[in-house]
Amino acid sequence: MTATTILAIWGAVLSTALAVVKLWEIYRDRFRISSSINFDGTGENRTVVSIYNHHKDTIIITALDLFWTTNLKKEELAYHPEIGFEQGCNLTIPAHEVKPLVFKEMYYFGCRQDKGNLYMRVHIAGRKKSITQLLFAA
Repeated sequence: MTATTILAIWGAVLSTALAVVKLWEIYRDRFRISSSINFDGTGENRTVVSIYNHHKDTIIITALDLFWTTNLKKEELAYHPEIGFEQGCNLTIPAHEVKPLVFKEMYYFGCRQDKGNLYMRVHIAGRKKSITQLLFAA
């Protein structure tokens, strides 16, 4: 093997390794949020919706809708939280953190399996499209 061949192999291996590292960084840093719901059965009549921010940056939620539906084109609004949103206050979730939203008393909504699946639509600052996630499957 000549020096030119060894240099060419070294360059190919190095550039491939750097490309793999860059693709891993892109995959790791992609925008991700997830959510879960807990219907409290202790008699307190409260529902807790937790939103997890898996992204490396803080996200700002500008609007949130919870709705029951069997078909995403026909929605029945279960709850449109107005606490904090009506005065221009946004919900901020730091990177790799969770934000629980507690709905109790007059904001409580229970598990209504006859209405279909419960979905959450989140509008995030800086993004054109909202994100719709399944919270509870009937």
